[in-house]
Amino acid sequence: MSPGKKKAVGYFVYIAGLIVIFLILLFPEDAVRTFIEKNIKRVDPALSLEIGGLGLGVFPPGIRLSEPAVYYENRFVIQPDGAAFSPVVSTIFGGKPAFRFKIRVFDGVVQGRCRLDCNADNQGHAGTLDAKISGIDLGTLKELKELLDYPLSGTIDGRVTGTINGAAYQFSSEFSVKELGVIFEPPLMGMDKLTFKTVEAELAGDEQSLTVNRCVARGGQMDVEFTGDIRLRRPYPESVLDLEGFVKPHSDFVKKLGKILPLDLIIRKNPGQKGYPVRIDGTVSAPGVSIQ
Repeated sequence: MSPGKKKAVGYFVYIAGLIVIFLILLFPEDAVRTFIEKNIKRVDPALSLEIGGLGLGVFPPGIRLSEPAVYYENRFVIQPDGAAFSPVVSTIFGGKPAFRFKIRVFDGVVQGRCRLDCNADNQGHAGTLDAKISGIDLGTLKELKELLDYPLSGTIDGRVTGTINGAAYQFSSEFSVKELGVIFEPPLMGMDKLTFKTVEAELAGDEQSLTVNRCVARGGQMDVEFTGDIRLRRPYPESVLDLEGFVKPHSDFVKKLGKILPLDLIIRKNPGQKGYPVRIDGTVSAPGVSIQ
């Protein structure tokens, strides 16, 4: 490289460095904070966001949030460890700007891309989402424990895609859980924990219902698979279950239960290749299980 080109590169780096420093020093934190907290309600008027700290990301360029707290209908929902958002440059000047995001939450990461539809007659309430979930620790989800009444353990990975248009939304997801554990406090039928090596599921839903297209769990105690629907209600523990599938207990598990319950109540007939047909109804907070 010639001396002239080296000098030009040096000036460019120097100027770029000054621009970055001035952007950081003069970053209008209060104005951006107000803009974000105000416009989050354009997605859903019941949503609100409180931001602990806000700064400018340089590589990639964008906005970084620390300790953002999300509320729905004035009730606390979640507080990620941090979040970063950066625009997709090629979409900034169009009617459908897109953003990349990365959120650190529940000892894992949720990252992906969202696109807003500013051309639609919806006051900014329309858009799409494509997110990847990695390493979420189920044991840290206190809200899930309150919903199900039982602590969970395990890590979840998956993907969620969806669309929103005003108050209506649709989504689909695929996820897997490794080393899922359901902890019974106090013990249930002599069991203090039910474990599954893997769980794989495919879900779809909207603001009214959740459809389980496939859910298969494999474990040392039993194998389970089921499909069906959950009709969503407020509060969510009152959502109505309509699920059916198969439960295939393994021999060691059956022997253990046989010491507590009459064996003829557990093994009434040959379970078949998939196991015993089972139906789950009732509500999320008070499910009913019947073996057919």
